[in-house]
Amino acid sequence: LLVSHSGRTQDTLVTRSGEAIAAKVLKITPTEIEYRRFDNPDGLLLVVLKSEVAAIRYANGTREAFGPAEPTPTGTPVTTQPAYASPVATQPTLSGEELYTRGRQDARLHYRGSGPMGGSAGAAAFFPRWGW
Repeated sequence: LLVSHSGRTQDTLVTRSGEAIAAKVLKITPTEIEYRRFDNPDGLLLVVLKSEVAAIRYANGTREAFGPAEPTPTGTPVTTQPAYASPVATQPTLSGEELYTRGRQDARLHYRGSGPMGGSAGAAAFFPRWGW
């Protein structure tokens, strides 16, 4: 019972192409839907055009369907907004040797030696507690 309940604690955006996106819907405007990916709730705020979404299934079980985009009357200028794409993580894949080299460079840049640690260890070894 707990497994089935925990699996439904997210909203699901269903796009017109049939893709289901696990998300937390934050805001719906007349033209856009703002959300965060369910697997990264503190990540980027993503925006999708409302015309690209067929429906939203909310975590509480309710469903909101969106009809097709309304056609514009003839002679009315059409302004289109670019479709927002979900960002893709482009972290470079580094080999173990490259990671090791970067770690050594970082240590050379930020590590200042063990001066205070050596002094503390020496004082503790040569001056035992005085009965406190």
